[in-house]
Order: sequence, then structure tokens, then C-alpha cells
Amino acid sequence: MFCVFCLFLYDVLSMARPRTKGDRPNGEVLNEFGEVTRTRKSMIEASKELRQRMTMTEELLWESLRGRKLGGLKFYRQMPIDRFIVDFYCPRMKLVVELDGEIHDDLDQNDHDRLREDMLREREIRVIRFRNEEVIRDLHDVCNRIRKACFAK
Repeated sequence: MFCVFCLFLYDVLSMARPRTKGDRPNGEVLNEFGEVTRTRKSMIEASKELRQRMTMTEELLWESLRGRKLGGLKFYRQMPIDRFIVDFYCPRMKLVVELDGEIHDDLDQNDHDRLREDMLREREIRVIRFRNEEVIRDLHDVCNRIRKACFAK
């Protein structure tokens, strides 16, 4: 009798929990049309690969963010969120830091960035963007702006 109740309770709770992208049976990640774009496993593999081949600018900023150096906050680099991989993410402050190089001047890339920011905003995640030149020219100012963004509501 107890086991039957447990199974019933499990069924009810599993139906009540909404499925999210990447939480499908095979860890599939869907695009906005419901089509499978990649599996969760491949997203994790892609983020690992991106961490291994970070740009000089990303490495420069990472040295200032890693190990809770910025206000004691934990940042992750090349973090998968939904179907995107963001450059840096602080989950406690729900803040994404994106570094933009020349590729972000492309119109198609701008559309992709806007789509990503809209999805993140829906999840109440704020995004702050910097040009690579800003990081190289004045890393201290960039870190101060990230710190202000973290603690501003």
C-alpha cells in the first residue's frame, strides 16, 4: 500500500514540474521553434572546449574574476544557460558578462545577441557587455563597472 502511494506521489510531482529546455529525456536543447539544436552533453563539451581556447581578452578578465577576487563573488566562465553559452556568469547576482570582439559587429551576430539577451531577461538575468578594446585599455574600470552592476538592483 505504501509503495503504491509513493508511485502515485512520484507521478503527480513529476507531472507538476515543468520541463525546461535541456531537460528532455535525452538532454536535448530546443530552439525557439521546438527543434532539437543539440544535446545537453554537447553543450557541456562545447563549453569545456571554449574554456580551453579562451581569447586573450577573456583570459585577462578571467584573471580578475576567478577565485572570488571581485567582491567575493563566484563567477563561472563559458557557462551554458539554456541553449546559449555565456562568457562569464555570476549566479548569485544573476549577472552575465559578455565580451564583444569584431564578430559582434556583424548584423546576424547582433540578432543572435538580441535573442540571447531577451531569453536571459525572461529568466531575470541581467547582461553587461564590454568591447574587447575596453578590457585591454582599462581593465580596472571594467571590473569596477561589473562590481557596480552586481550590487545594483
